[in-house]
Amino acid sequence: MVELCVKRTSRVFKRPRKTRFSDQIRPPASLHTISKLSPSHEFGRREPANPLAFTAVTTYSPQMNSTPWFAIFDWDGVIVDSSRQHEQAWRLIAREERRLLPADFFRRSFGMKNERVIPELLQWTEDALEVQRLSLRKEEIFRELIQVQRLQPLPGVINFLTALHQAKVHCAVASSTPRKNISAVIEGLGLQHFFRAIVCGEDVSRGKPDPEVFLTAASRLAARPEQSVVFEDAHVGVEAARRAGMKVVAVATTHPADTLKDADRVVHRLTELKVDELAEWFEAG
Repeated sequence: MVELCVKRTSRVFKRPRKTRFSDQIRPPASLHTISKLSPSHEFGRREPANPLAFTAVTTYSPQMNSTPWFAIFDWDGVIVDSSRQHEQAWRLIAREERRLLPADFFRRSFGMKNERVIPELLQWTEDALEVQRLSLRKEEIFRELIQVQRLQPLPGVINFLTALHQAKVHCAVASSTPRKNISAVIEGLGLQHFFRAIVCGEDVSRGKPDPEVFLTAASRLAARPEQSVVFEDAHVGVEAARRAGMKVVAVATTHPADTLKDADRVVHRLTELKVDELAEWFEAG
């Protein structure tokens, strides 16, 4: 009886095929495309823990994008609402340093690098080393604040980014925000997979309204300026996008809509936009 059971069992259960080492390192089909974006994405290697490691993006061909246009996003005021924490950080460092804050300086500082805010708007110092020290300390305070006051994506951001992803529109972040600030937020919000390139304050030498940050982002997407649309909330950002030769959608999160008329379109939130409507801007080209 025992022998009979053994024979029947051997007929029912087959020995599983051994997993070969080559099977263990073979990436899924979706990773094949990602691996072309950066030398750090080789087969069998994990994706980098830092989402800002996508730097060699210019190596892939724009033909990989099924649409003839690209989307470039400012960070603060467009993807996340961090204005309250930034203003609080400025007030705290002013208290630490026993310095004064000019009236309405914060709204005028939107989109500017600290290296311009501190000597020009605040007029605290023009010494380069002191400007750097104050800038680093202000951003350190900001990151301490957002550990307690968790940031969230602005209304409509997730849906709009998802629609662009489904339409295979390649996206980038282009911001004067320091790299550590974006890195501290983007993974926690689960947004890193939406962006093929991220350009931060450390990646450029000139802040907005100079177009360098947007031109750098377009370069990393292998996109021409006339193929790109920028999403901005600040006046200096709208001007920078214009100077870069790009289309501009202004998001009225930090400034009144009627002050952003230099943009091609003004919205209060990204849910007002349709991907097909934006695509029509580039069909003639």
